[in-house]
Amino acid sequence: MTFPGIFELECYSQNYTWGKKGSHSLVAKLSKQTPIEENLPYAELWMGTHPNCPSRTKDNQELLSDRLKNYPELLGAYVISRWAELPFLFKILSIDQPLSLQAHPDKKKAEELHRSDPRHYPDSNYKPEIALPLNGLTSLYGFRNTQELSRFFSKFPPLGNIFSDDFNKENGFASSFSKIMNMKKSEIDAITSECMEYIAENKYAGDLHTELFCSEYTRYKEDIGLILLFFMQIFTVPMGKAMFVDKNQLHAYLQGELAECMANSDNTVRGGFTTKYQDANSLKDMLTFQSSPNPLIEGKKIDKYSKRYSAALKEFELHEIYIPKNESLSWRNNGVPEIFIVISGAGQLKYKHGGIPVERGVVIFVGAGYSYEINSSINLQIIRATIPTPEK
Repeated sequence: MTFPGIFELECYSQNYTWGKKGSHSLVAKLSKQTPIEENLPYAELWMGTHPNCPSRTKDNQELLSDRLKNYPELLGAYVISRWAELPFLFKILSIDQPLSLQAHPDKKKAEELHRSDPRHYPDSNYKPEIALPLNGLTSLYGFRNTQELSRFFSKFPPLGNIFSDDFNKENGFASSFSKIMNMKKSEIDAITSECMEYIAENKYAGDLHTELFCSEYTRYKEDIGLILLFFMQIFTVPMGKAMFVDKNQLHAYLQGELAECMANSDNTVRGGFTTKYQDANSLKDMLTFQSSPNPLIEGKKIDKYSKRYSAALKEFELHEIYIPKNESLSWRNNGVPEIFIVISGAGQLKYKHGGIPVERGVVIFVGAGYSYEINSSINLQIIRATIPTPEK
């Protein structure tokens, strides 16, 4: 190998409309390609090899995917034997308004969707995710339990008159979902208008679902997302925890800034809060239509400055690292590659063949089996994406 196995990456942002604008966006602050445009939404910073927004090496502008093909030893024997490529995609998100209501297919469904509709489903991989809050995170995730929904509908006639009877049936969730997905825009508009009037008359202050409904009503009053949100759980993810987004779970991030890691895929089946392609039939096939388990996971300490967030997945895990000023952290990955990004602070990364100054926005790729030490000159916050190995 003619270059070190540890090197800096150049990574690029996606400017989706739901992103925070200009210097209000953590993504904009971390991105180093262009001056920040204050009227442009900076939604996601992608770190990895996915062709929709691939990273490049800073030293010679080579695609990271090409370097890994040319020097597969950077991936290590375990990753080569199992995937033959980097199996995760790492992102930072800055969210100003709700993302689309969506679910991610399992592997079998992803392969089917990619074969039948590669335009909307650009790869054949599944896409579980871990979302780690950096500056708050609120999300819709999965369905509320039937008892909670029955109580809500009994007190909220605009929807109770339509859906209450469904929950006397064994397949109540599925029945309600089919009704919603078959509604015309004019029907949705009439129902959401009635909901808005009822909320105003009855002063539903403090109810998270009605507050979300009111905040999004003007933007989405003919969108089924305004009805579906009442069926869903709302989670605010505290610091020290992360959210695991499993396959086939309806969800939508609502507000906040986060680090996110997922299997290397961009497959999203949408069903609301969007003008993009929506696929109601695929959602009907995918969703379990049962109340969903709590998606929050605890961080577990792996050394005095680091926590691991894992969901028993083969492809990835996240590490949250805080190194105080004038302290250092040594690390040797367990024969697998990793990518880390500096969220704040400054210091120096040292390894056998040299060093790299690290500061906010610096993204580093570390090849399999490489050791390094990070010395902090200003309190460092780092998020690392890597791969759990069989020994863990």
